[in-house]
Formats: sequence, C-alpha cells, structure tokens
Amino acid sequence: MQANPGFSVVFDLQLAHGLCSGVHIPPWQGALPDEALGRLSGEEQRYATALAQGRQSTWVAGRIAMRRALQRLGVKADSILPDDRGAPILPSTVVGSISHKRTLAVAMVSEAAGWTLGVDLEDHSAPVKGIARRVLTPREKDEIDRLSEAGRSRAVLLRFSLKEAIYKAIDPFVKRYVGFREVSVWPADNGSAAVAIHFVSDPALAVETCWMEYGDYFLTSARARAIDRAETR
Repeated sequence: MQANPGFSVVFDLQLAHGLCSGVHIPPWQGALPDEALGRLSGEEQRYATALAQGRQSTWVAGRIAMRRALQRLGVKADSILPDDRGAPILPSTVVGSISHKRTLAVAMVSEAAGWTLGVDLEDHSAPVKGIARRVLTPREKDEIDRLSEAGRSRAVLLRFSLKEAIYKAIDPFVKRYVGFREVSVWPADNGSAAVAIHFVSDPALAVETCWMEYGDYFLTSARARAIDRAETR
C-alpha cells in the first residue's frame, strides 16, 4: 500500500498506548521530488522544503505516518506542524507522537482522555558506544554491569528509548529538558517497564511505559497524566 510516492506503509499496529503506523523512508538523494511532497498540505510542504535536505525525508515520512494513524482513528488533520517544543500539533480530541530513524518513521495516536503520549524508535542492530554513562542512573548501571557485553548494549539502548518516550510524554507538563538520570526504568520481559521519576513536578505525574521489538528496532511508548499527590503516597 502506498501512503505517498516512494513512501510505503510497512505496519499498522494496535498497541497498549494507541494505534501505531510505520512508514518506510526510501533512500532519496538530494531534495525530495515534488511528487514526494504532493500529498502534504501547503503549510506542510512549505515547512518541509525549508528544512535541510538531510531532514526532509524523515520529516515528510513522519507526517505520512501520523496522518495514516489518525485516519485509522477516524480523525482528519489538514496540517500537522510542530509546536514550539517540536511535538506535532494535533486536533484537541487526540494525542500523538512521532519518531524516526534513517529508513523508518513511526507515529502513535490515541483519543485524548487525560493522558499525553510519547513514542520512540531505536535501531538495536547499530553499535552503541559511550551512552551508558549519560543515560543510566548509578543503580541502573550496577544492574546492567552484571550482563554480558551484548546484553549490556541492548539493555542500555532499550532504557535510552524508553526514557526518550517518557520525556516526550511528560514534556507538556514540565516544558523543560529532562536529564536521562532524572528518570529510572526497569524493563520486564513481557514488554512493560516500571518507572521512577526522581524530580518533583507540578503537577505530580503518573507514567506508564511499554516496549516491543520490530525487526532491528526497539519501539517504545509512554503515556503520562497529572495526579493528585495523595496518589503518590
């Protein structure tokens, strides 16, 4: 099925936190041709063509994936532009998030029901070097150090991806950069993950996460909602 010339839908998933669609990104050389932009709105086309050439294809694929996911939810969006924090601006009835790597873009959406949403995509077949120190809390590092070398690499990248999804989900509440060590995650084999937030936020937040593997990728998501502080005790 073709979502746009050169961009093909590779999956439509129904996951715990929402509907997720993935779009393959073809290996374009130089600027995207006009036909690759043709199904975007005029506003989206203007935004895309103003980007550096290296960012155009991933940005366009992200919008195609998001529009696909919204259509599955029965929601129409004429233009999907970023807000001042980089998140997609969506109709008020839904929440959603976009992530991409060089050859794949994903978008996840759900109905707005007091939760925000974040999604992340990471290629676990690529070498991971030098990120453990900035991604892991001391406790996380101690736990991961007990694993084999191959196991450590996957474990670090999975935590990196889960934290990226969490940061997207909590950004509408905190509206600031959150350091990797301000959150801890403990992934379980069943695709869930426990979360601990190490900073005081206003409002207090409840956060849920989940993860899966799709080919060579970790696909992670998180959702957050404001809670009464009594719920945290």
